[in-house]
Amino acid sequence: MRCVIEGEEIDRASIGPPFMNYGQHNRWADTPKVQFTFEFTITDFVNELGGWFEEFRQELSDQDEDWSSAELDRFIEIGCPSLADLMELDVPLLGELIKWNEYEVHHALHRPSESVPSRYSANSIDEVWRNGDCICINGIAYRIG
Repeated sequence: MRCVIEGEEIDRASIGPPFMNYGQHNRWADTPKVQFTFEFTITDFVNELGGWFEEFRQELSDQDEDWSSAELDRFIEIGCPSLADLMELDVPLLGELIKWNEYEVHHALHRPSESVPSRYSANSIDEVWRNGDCICINGIAYRIG
């Protein structure tokens, strides 16, 4: 997995998940925003998000509820496929589901480390796409250290 911020490859542990603070935009109003990109091989992507995605998928298939979301309705309509299957069927839908669950996805992807201080706090997931044998995620982070 590669993590790139503004064209520079960085240690994955340098970018942490978002803080649970609904006022973070005000708190960091003067803090520089940076663009990040994660690039995963398909295998790594499934290994990284497979557990979270399976829980998400099970939760949706167990409930008979109107989610008022075209993305969730479409996902349910096509049978709540596995992560690997969805990458083959509909990457744009996968991207929308990831954006819809961005807080949980950030927490599933980011690996804080005792030896590497977090220099960035992830804020958003703005784009998900497939590039050959890779899945890429693009978003915004705040520079915090």
